[in-house]
Amino acid sequence: KDYELTTLEEFLNSYANFSYDYKNEELPSAYCMRDEYMIYTEHQSSTGLCWAFSSGEALATTIMKATGEYLDFSEAWMTTALTYGVKNSLLPDYKLLTTDPYIPNSGGWFYGYDLASRKFGLMLDQDFAFENTFEISYENVDQFYNLYSDKSSLSFLDNIQSGIFTNYVGQSNSTLIKNSMKNHILQHGAISACMRFTDLSTTTYNNTTIHYKTPSVDTTDGPFLKLIGWDDKLTVN
Repeated sequence: KDYELTTLEEFLNSYANFSYDYKNEELPSAYCMRDEYMIYTEHQSSTGLCWAFSSGEALATTIMKATGEYLDFSEAWMTTALTYGVKNSLLPDYKLLTTDPYIPNSGGWFYGYDLASRKFGLMLDQDFAFENTFEISYENVDQFYNLYSDKSSLSFLDNIQSGIFTNYVGQSNSTLIKNSMKNHILQHGAISACMRFTDLSTTTYNNTTIHYKTPSVDTTDGPFLKLIGWDDKLTVN
């Protein structure tokens, strides 16, 4: 059944807020999903598909935690579906979901991934490989959509609830939100997160100096990441 699309506001209001789900369960001081599961490390090359890799992995690990089966979803299909939907005005309020005008392999949001996947379905990478993204253009996206659309399926999203976590940077209840995020990763799967970085900083971990960029309060732009664990012993200077 085609996903009933109305407005972006109604779509976002359907999200569950998981920010305060932590119920004082005992959490380990460190956890990494890779210690329990084999998870792909993938390279997005010169594309802007961090949103597709991050969102797809959050969905894949959620299914994996629930069923024990890992599904590698196609980023090529998602950039095709999103471009096709935007180009043909099939998605509501698309300017809030993507760059404008949206072209294949460029930046996007989790909302764009979620909305396009519920409209056009998901596909496995084995049916539409990432390498094919370099052949997709705004001009030929309709042809790519028609060529691959019969391989997509809406059933991957059966029993999947989309949810959000409130940005905890600088908030008084940040500990509760962070513990809710940790508990979600532990119990349910990875979290797709957008981070905007500012100045370069360093920290020491296992006697090794690590260089990293500090997340800023502004999360309206920046790379999408998948959060698969944490380590409370890693301090930020």
